[in-house]
Amino acid sequence: MFEISKPVSEKDKNVISENLKRLEELRRRKKESQVQNSIEASIEWKTKKLAAKKQPKDLEEDDENEALHEGPQKDKLDYTLLEWEEWDKKMSNSKFGRKGYSNMNELAKWSYEKEMEALEVDKVEYNKQKQKLELQNSANAVERDIAMLKVKPSQEAVASLVQNLQESNERKQKRRRNKQDEEAVSSYINEKNRDFNMKLNREYS
Repeated sequence: MFEISKPVSEKDKNVISENLKRLEELRRRKKESQVQNSIEASIEWKTKKLAAKKQPKDLEEDDENEALHEGPQKDKLDYTLLEWEEWDKKMSNSKFGRKGYSNMNELAKWSYEKEMEALEVDKVEYNKQKQKLELQNSANAVERDIAMLKVKPSQEAVASLVQNLQESNERKQKRRRNKQDEEAVSSYINEKNRDFNMKLNREYS
């Protein structure tokens, strides 16, 4: 004798539907987990590969930078406000504090400020000219402009500026020559790569 199958109730249908949904969700999570594990394994492998390529010199520089930066972090509670400000200023002006320039305007600004610091300013003469201009503040705009045009720097100041510009130009030329010598002995993947590298050197030298 054959048993007549009972019709599936609405409740059983709901249970089956829920089970199918859970199974689909588990499959989806498994797939996501596999993808995530694959990405993390790839990142870990690349990190280890880069770490293995690191030269001893790079490691020494890292230790130097770490020691320099860890100093104030470890003992910052023992620093006075004045000492902390001095340290902060030192870091901002040092090669460790300066991590590079986001654009050419920042580089030009830094170069200009560096050259201005090297100039010797006659503070007495500067204060005299400043006082003279302050006395003429009540005058109209045309007279103020004429007064400013009459201000002439001393021969010593001009000579110092010229010398500074010449030294700066010589430094740039020397760096450019050194880089060109390096490029002469370097090998490039192709001509396009060589042109690109030379363009970078021109922009950031």
